[in-house]
Amino acid sequence: MKFRLGDVFGLFVAFLLVFASFSPVFAQDAPKQIEAKALEDHECDSNEWHFVITQIDVESNAPSPIHVVWSNGASEDVPRDEKFTGGVAHYTTTSNLDSTVVSATTQIYSGWSGQFNLSHGPCGLPTGTPVVTETPVVTETPVVTETPVVTETPIVTETPIVTETPVEPTSTPVPQKTGAGDGIPWNIPIGLGLVGVALLAFFWKK
Repeated sequence: MKFRLGDVFGLFVAFLLVFASFSPVFAQDAPKQIEAKALEDHECDSNEWHFVITQIDVESNAPSPIHVVWSNGASEDVPRDEKFTGGVAHYTTTSNLDSTVVSATTQIYSGWSGQFNLSHGPCGLPTGTPVVTETPVVTETPVVTETPVVTETPIVTETPIVTETPVEPTSTPVPQKTGAGDGIPWNIPIGLGLVGVALLAFFWKK
């Protein structure tokens, strides 16, 4: 069977048209890698980790599972929940509630343009930071109680020196005897002599 040049050209054009008609389908089906956001800005719930993917066109295009990695080194493939409403797919796990999420990834169809976020989970630890418990080294300084040295000044009681002023005795001057008769006044002997003379004259006359 011989092919003319026109037939070969027509066959080539037909092949291009067929390939062009299927190329949007191939582009639509090519998946893309997506990563969760809001790992450090989510609502607090200590009971579970909950992720959501929004604006999914049909439920069959919702990824399952998502791959979650925690700061303690653990990882898990979390399957999709049965609930699918308003184009939102939900993913829930109760693993590693005492750790923090480092990353959550999955693949979805190329035409997707929604949001992949950590909706809620435990709070209190910085996301992506390994938990390191350090035991503080406490250096105790011994308490030294110093007893103050008290220097006592002895109390000296001085006995005052009393200088006694001698009391000079007051002597009463003894009157000295003057004249004869051991101090008898002179007028007394004279008087007595006159009295004696008078007596002699009286008796003489008799």
